[in-house]
Amino acid sequence: MLIMSGHERTSEVESPNQSDRGERLTVGKWWRFQNYEIQDGAIRPASGARLKEYDLWEREGASVQPLLDLVSQARSVHSGWKNIAMPSAETHGEIVKWCRRYGLLGILPHRVAEFRQVSRWKNADSRSEVLYRVREVVRSATGWASRTRTVSPESESRLPRSEVVIQDLEGFAVRMEPFSQTWATYFPDVPRKQHERYAYPVPLSGDFWQQYAEPVHEFLAAAVTLADAILRVREAGADADFNVAAKTLHALVSPVRVRLQRGTDGRVRQQWACPSLLASLAMSALLGLAQGALRFCENCGAPFVTESYQGKFCKPQCRWAYEKRLYRQRQVEESVKGA
Repeated sequence: MLIMSGHERTSEVESPNQSDRGERLTVGKWWRFQNYEIQDGAIRPASGARLKEYDLWEREGASVQPLLDLVSQARSVHSGWKNIAMPSAETHGEIVKWCRRYGLLGILPHRVAEFRQVSRWKNADSRSEVLYRVREVVRSATGWASRTRTVSPESESRLPRSEVVIQDLEGFAVRMEPFSQTWATYFPDVPRKQHERYAYPVPLSGDFWQQYAEPVHEFLAAAVTLADAILRVREAGADADFNVAAKTLHALVSPVRVRLQRGTDGRVRQQWACPSLLASLAMSALLGLAQGALRFCENCGAPFVTESYQGKFCKPQCRWAYEKRLYRQRQVEESVKGA
């Protein structure tokens, strides 16, 4: 989980061995493997690759620009979203290169708010009752909290079911699903027969990243969703239109939680706890739009990040094309005046 504040960037990591005792889970930096590969349509760590933590805020300032560049590159190669859904080897290479630098987007921990697994705890016979183990894992502002309890059919009016509480990526609708519906697609090595009863690791733990993979089409769809959400905000007109246009961006930052943290100087500060890299980049885009750091190129209209108050173009080629077009326009105007 990434932590961001207006004045300082902090990280805090709890031992992953504490997860099943309901203690605080991993909070702070994001994770990436040294190398990735695309296998059977999913982005996953390459064989032998080591998992590393890194601080996105210190190194990149959590800029959304590299993801926007990846979307732009994919669109230029495939000429539209329908073709991006079946990416070429070139696009696969660009995705792997991006993931080596930043890691996976964390789409599943972004969308899942909590999950519950129910399993038989003791075999029934004539001398013992049937017990069930209920494992509940919930996302909070400080990480993923896990607890386990045992129940018997006699003590419960209705036995809990194994299920996942998941939110749509582009909206606020929340639904309950079996693990086999969405969750299992991110764990391709789990056999189909075990989808509902497999002991899935706590999100963002070391074991989680070892087993987790993101389908290429889901990765690209999430990246395109964020890029298009930014463009819709730019194109919005009246207040009513703006609210509709900003809906997707608001949905993308909805998993972000607010928390308080006391700094080393004793001051209490507000921070945003982001459950995924996708949420962090969406929050960075939202703040950039509000603060004027995320702008739109005057030549091609693409969003770009700049710290210069005079920044108008996403790349030098756009500045040259814009100036060349203005030069030709002035030449035409002068020739008309001289006629």
